Amino acid sequence: MRIPYDNRGEEGRLQRLKKFVNEVDTESDRLGENSITSYRSLLEDLLVKYALPYVLLKGSRIDLISAIKNFLPEINFVLNQELSRLDPGWKHILMSKKISDMTGYEYQQYLKLIDK
Repeated sequence: MRIPYDNRGEEGRLQRLKKFVNEVDTESDRLGENSITSYRSLLEDLLVKYALPYVLLKGSRIDLISAIKNFLPEINFVLNQELSRLDPGWKHILMSKKISDMTGYEYQQYLKLIDK
């Protein structure tokens, strides 16, 4: 999958990012990878593959971590738009997965712990 890349400024960056997220969705559907893990790994690839050309575009030695941090608000904006289109079942799956990742407990185990 090719990452869109040009230097048309801030508005262009956000448009290219949205286009790439849509390509990730399309590619995920085409491959039949509907699991949260596969989708998440594709989005993690987005961070690395899209931030690196941005660093090179700047023409200076910018710390890669700083470049990725600069992209986080844009990526969160795009992902929040995508999440708002999901049905409640998918939102529940994503929330369960996030809680498991953050706490190390399965979702149901975590609920039992906080109910005590």
